[in-house]
Amino acid sequence: MSPRVGLLADQCAAIVVGAFFLVLGIADAVANGGMLLGVFTTSLWLTLIYLALGVAGLVLSRSFHAARWYLFGGGLICAALWLYGTFTSADVLELNRATNWLHFGLAVAMLIFGLTLAGTKTPRGARGEPLLPQ
Repeated sequence: MSPRVGLLADQCAAIVVGAFFLVLGIADAVANGGMLLGVFTTSLWLTLIYLALGVAGLVLSRSFHAARWYLFGGGLICAALWLYGTFTSADVLELNRATNWLHFGLAVAMLIFGLTLAGTKTPRGARGEPLLPQ
């Protein structure tokens, strides 16, 4: 009987990050007074971005390569949001300092996940043996 191969690390990370974005988007949508947890600003555009990133993470987690590209692409989108909020005076997205740091942290985490979790596409067992024939 051959060992059962589950999801690879990039795919698991894409699921976790995607679920986080969905929760963040839903919380952003139902937040009262334009503030989430009294710290993060909310807006319709941010809600749509978070929900889109969440759905994309769950859909793209089906494939190793798609999950890896999701982590890189989502990290770059979060980095762009951080740069926009930090260095522009136009406030279309209604970003504050806490939201900017949230985007920075998400960008760093997603890019690190994409770089470090990739390893090899061949799943390995506890002793390093390949679980799939090559």
